[in-house]
Amino acid sequence: MILAGNATQVSPEDPAFVRKLLRGALRLTILVEFLVNLYVFPLVVELLLVPLILLFIGMQVVAEYEADKAPVRKVINGLLGTIGVGLMLYVVVRALGDLGGFWTRENAEDFLVAPVLTLALVPFLCLVAWVSKRELDNLRKRRSWPLTPATRVHGKA
Repeated sequence: MILAGNATQVSPEDPAFVRKLLRGALRLTILVEFLVNLYVFPLVVELLLVPLILLFIGMQVVAEYEADKAPVRKVINGLLGTIGVGLMLYVVVRALGDLGGFWTRENAEDFLVAPVLTLALVPFLCLVAWVSKRELDNLRKRRSWPLTPATRVHGKA
């Protein structure tokens, strides 16, 4: 969804169109997603941790739009950062403790799924950008005509 939204923000005539789309998708996100999905917590921990993180994220959103909540926002950002670093440390410790299980063909295939699917999505994103640009141009053409009472009611010129 984010890539499709980004595709509407970039001009398809731009020579670096595909590079700009892929740069955002193929960064560290793929590695982090792979590692976090490879080593998961026990179900009870996940059931407690996910609502807690969602609560903090909700509080972060509220604190972001209220100026008097700036100290609270700093605390929440610190807590979310600490939780994120803790989760990544957990993954690194688990990966280093199980190097034989980490370097398997199945894990390599799992790691490569996200980049391959992202690359396969690029033609669709190019189409989304092209259609979006065309619709925006058509909308601008229609809006440049003077609106008369007849066009407002009947939608005809």
